[in-house]
Amino acid sequence: MPFILALQAAPNFCDPLRLNREIKEINNEFLIANANTFRITVEGAVRARDLGTLLMRHKPDIVHFGGHGTESSELVFEDDNGDAIPIPLPALRNIFRLLRDNIQCVVLNACYSSEQAEAIAESINCVIGMSNTVSDDSAIKFATGFYRALAFGKSVQQAFELGKIEVALHGHEEDHIPKLHARKNVDANKIFIRDPPPKLYAEFDMDNNGKPVVDEGKYSMRLYVRHAAPGASSVVYQCSDETISRKKQFYEINADDRDFEMEVSFYGDIRIRATVWYKNHGIGIQTWLADALEASYENSPNRHIRAAIRSIRSK
Repeated sequence: MPFILALQAAPNFCDPLRLNREIKEINNEFLIANANTFRITVEGAVRARDLGTLLMRHKPDIVHFGGHGTESSELVFEDDNGDAIPIPLPALRNIFRLLRDNIQCVVLNACYSSEQAEAIAESINCVIGMSNTVSDDSAIKFATGFYRALAFGKSVQQAFELGKIEVALHGHEEDHIPKLHARKNVDANKIFIRDPPPKLYAEFDMDNNGKPVVDEGKYSMRLYVRHAAPGASSVVYQCSDETISRKKQFYEINADDRDFEMEVSFYGDIRIRATVWYKNHGIGIQTWLADALEASYENSPNRHIRAAIRSIRSK
């Protein structure tokens, strides 16, 4: 399960920020997507000398900083008295270079943090910063959209774009301020913080001529789940023919196989349901049989396959 380390700094005499509201909104998005999608730990009143210790202790997948930044490209932390102490850009760059461990993404949700983000991106795959001042509400809206998308399995690039859209949707003209920096030779479209969600697919049994096999009015095919995480213990499938209200059937397989053989009625589309079971919870997915076939044969030019899918869908 991906782990987020949320660092907060609100030094004395700085403009107050709604940092707790930001974390609450992020957690709400994780609950909507799936309660077990991400784990987040918040460290408040972070002092400059705490940063290295926290990175070594937690070894996070994502580091999220909520606080202030200066026009001279410095993040503002706290000293022992709670007063503001800026971290110079070279020091910040070196901390992440030495302690990057398994960090995939850093989010600097603070004003004037884009230059720091660019420096950190010399070592970290994806880093987000703000190119100018940003209002508290826009920062929260960006974080909400960004982490919502990550929780639903989107790439960092997609999540970044959706975060900016979230800002624009709420009438703020600050959607141009967030900037995404990627490490050299890294494509942010290919960086996923969590595995893509499980999805159902189906494949026909084929004869030597490339035609789906039909036996007494039935197709023979395999159903299977892709992207079931390694921690899955079993997959339970449920199939029901909505057209003729046939008795629902249940199949259970172990996680090593993740597929099963079945015959499917020629007479109507079938709703396929599956639950991927882990130790303490299950993730449910469902689709129509024809849609599962479309997912498997999306780019296939085989006209016999296309005709069979159309036949199943039209019944």
